Amino acid sequence: MTLDRKINLLRMTGSIGLCSAYLLITSGFLIPGVLLNTACQFALMPYSIRHKAWDFLAVSGFFLAANLRVLLGT
Repeated sequence: MTLDRKINLLRMTGSIGLCSAYLLITSGFLIPGVLLNTACQFALMPYSIRHKAWDFLAVSGFFLAANLRVLLGT
């Protein structure tokens, strides 16, 4: 499997995971949803870096900061 194919697989998995995380959070499962969201944000980063989608990385950084805030309880 080529590197591009692996990165694309990470992107697809991360996108599906983000939808699942949203459903978890809106269903009241906050901590599992935030943890899944965090993992998926990291899964999407290689694709964003490889394709120089800096705006997407900035949005991911915003969500990572929000997730960290929730996990730390502040």
